[in-house]
Amino acid sequence: MRGFHAITPETETTAHYMWTMASNQHPDKPDVSELVYRQTVLTFEEDKEVIEAQYANMKRFAGAPRVDIHVDVGPNRARRVIERLARQQAPVRPASVAG
Repeated sequence: MRGFHAITPETETTAHYMWTMASNQHPDKPDVSELVYRQTVLTFEEDKEVIEAQYANMKRFAGAPRVDIHVDVGPNRARRVIERLARQQAPVRPASVAG
């Protein structure tokens, strides 16, 4: 069984939550697909509730310092790489000539 869950921003206050679950059908267990579907929906609903509660707290405590945890390492590194590449690609402005 393989699963994928992703959240990506849409606007300042909204996001897209994408999820999928894949499993092989078992010839001796025809109800497995329905069970996987029901369990995936339950997982999605639990995640949705937690994500919405986290966002409510983020708004409630806006401006409070945030603490990175170990799972933030990858996204933080990616963010720094993107920022560095953007700075490197920024157009260079010619120095003004004093006359």
